[in-house]
Amino acid sequence: MANQDAKRMPPDIQQYFDTLPPMIQETLTQCGIQFSSREELETYAKNLMSGN
Repeated sequence: MANQDAKRMPPDIQQYFDTLPPMIQETLTQCGIQFSSREELETYAKNLMSGN
């Protein structure tokens, strides 16, 4: 993620974010949500990838 939000993510969240497909990364970046935990990001990303 090349924008400023990436610099503010805790390392564990950034590490997981970097493993996501580019389309999911872009969607998450555009929605502007600040995730408070890796688990929260994982849940949100899995829902996006499954179409929920």
